[in-house]
Amino acid sequence: MTPLRTLFLCATALLAAACVFPDGPSNDEVKTSTGLTVAEAERTLLANLYAVWPAANPQLTRPIPRTAERIGCRNTASMTSYGPPWWLRATATQPNPSPELIDEVLSRLDAMTAQGFTRQPPGVVDNHPADRDYRDARGYTITSDFTPARDANTPARLDVTVTSPCAAE
Repeated sequence: MTPLRTLFLCATALLAAACVFPDGPSNDEVKTSTGLTVAEAERTLLANLYAVWPAANPQLTRPIPRTAERIGCRNTASMTSYGPPWWLRATATQPNPSPELIDEVLSRLDAMTAQGFTRQPPGVVDNHPADRDYRDARGYTITSDFTPARDANTPARLDVTVTSPCAAE
């Protein structure tokens, strides 16, 4: 295949992708469909994180987030996200977690099934027993991810990440 033909095919694929991937919901569409606001989504998201992350555990060396990061629910043709509306994300991290801390987090995650969360099938990325994904019917997620130590300079790490569905301003 000639370089010019390869360039043409790549350009065509990019244009096709821009047509296939929708822009995403507008702020007004989210307001009328779910009524979920950023303020409500952030309260719920942080409540989920506080329910799973054992903030009183003396081993914790990093504070739990008090605010959530905003990521746009809409995409440009180049797949850059923008908002409003926004989906929210917050992550609590602990380097060198003890087995007891990991067990406590996993126990709290399992308890979220009483709040309507269901455990999702395991992924294929790390496939560590502490890697778990939970989702509820509203679209909120809670994910635990354990990263083993790679070397002396890269300690093991436990992350718990919570996300929200798209929320309007």
